[in-house]
Amino acid sequence: LLFLSSTDAHLEQSMERLTTLDELAKSFLDKHQRHTEGFMNNILLTLTVATAVFMPAQLLAGIYGTNFVSEDGTPSIPELKWEHGYAYFLTSCAAVISLGLFSAYFCLRGT
Repeated sequence: LLFLSSTDAHLEQSMERLTTLDELAKSFLDKHQRHTEGFMNNILLTLTVATAVFMPAQLLAGIYGTNFVSEDGTPSIPELKWEHGYAYFLTSCAAVISLGLFSAYFCLRGT
């Protein structure tokens, strides 16, 4: 009978240790998940900002990349007839991208 009470005390002590280790493992798992979620949020924020910055320039390139010609073969968009129309287009794309970068910088600086 004395042997069984000693065994019961050892079992209870082992159970307490296992419970402590289980709580510690759950704590490590929660910390790892929070770290992973934070990392994923930063990546998604970066991709969203990059998309928001470069999407207007993509739209401009898509519009001006289309073949706008009339039936006689002359360009139908006035900018294509200008002497420096291509330079104006590149300047407008650079301005749109710069504006997007500046606005993204000032918006993200506050967070």
